[in-house]
Amino acid sequence: MIEILPPKRSVLRPLFEYHVRQRVVIDAVLEQPYGEVLTDTATHPQLARLQLGAFKLFAGDPRHPQAETFITTCNPGLFIAENDLWKKKILNTLGDQCSTYLRTGFSFEHLKRDHVLKLAQNVPPNYTIRALDFKRAESEYTETAYDTPEKLYQSGTGFCALRGSEVASVAIAYTNSHQGIEIQIYTNDQHKQKGLATCTSATLVAHCLENGIDPHWSAANAISANLAQKLGYVKNDQYEAIVYRPHK
Repeated sequence: MIEILPPKRSVLRPLFEYHVRQRVVIDAVLEQPYGEVLTDTATHPQLARLQLGAFKLFAGDPRHPQAETFITTCNPGLFIAENDLWKKKILNTLGDQCSTYLRTGFSFEHLKRDHVLKLAQNVPPNYTIRALDFKRAESEYTETAYDTPEKLYQSGTGFCALRGSEVASVAIAYTNSHQGIEIQIYTNDQHKQKGLATCTSATLVAHCLENGIDPHWSAANAISANLAQKLGYVKNDQYEAIVYRPHK
C-alpha cells in the first residue's frame, strides 16, 4: 500500500466515478487536502481506500490480492461499502469485530426553497438561529471531519440554535467538496423535542439552495430519516453500513 498525496489524487477518480454513497466524503478527499488515500500503485491503481473522519470507503476489485490488507489495516470506524461484493469481503475478513446498521441515502433534487424557508421560520420562543462564527466553530468542529476549527470556519457551513449564548442545536457541514456539503445535525439533550433540529437544518438547507451548494443528507437512524423527508428530501438508497471495533 502507498499513500497518495493531494496533488496526485485525481488518478483515483475512475475508481470512484460511479460511487454515490457518501459522495461528498469521496469528493472532499479527492479534491482537497483532506483525509488519507491509500492505493496499490500510484500509476495504474486497481484498489483504493479513502479515510476521512470516521468514514472509510473502498474502491476497485475486492478480489484483489491486497484487498484484505486494505481492510485489516484500518482504524476503528465506519466502513461504507458501495456494493455487496465489498460488503461481503469486509464482513468475511473482519468477522465478529464488526457489526452493521441500516443507513439511508436521500436525493436533494426535489427540495423546494419556499418549503424549507417556511420550516426555518418556526423557531421556538426564547431561541434564535445564527450562522456559525469562529468562536462557535472552536467548540463544534470536533463533531465534524475538519481537523481544526479554522478549516471548519473557512470551508464549512453551519447554523446554530441559541438560547442566550448557549448552543442548543447545530446543523453543520460534516465535510465539504467544491460542490456540496454532507449535513450533520445534533441537538443537546435538554433542548430536544422542541423543533430545533427542524428549524436549524431548514436554515442550513435554504442557505445551500440560495448559494448553489448541494446539501447532501444520509441518515443513520429513523429520526434523521424522518427529518430529511420533512424537509423534502426523497429516499433513494438504503444499505448496511459496517462498524469496525477491533478486539483489544
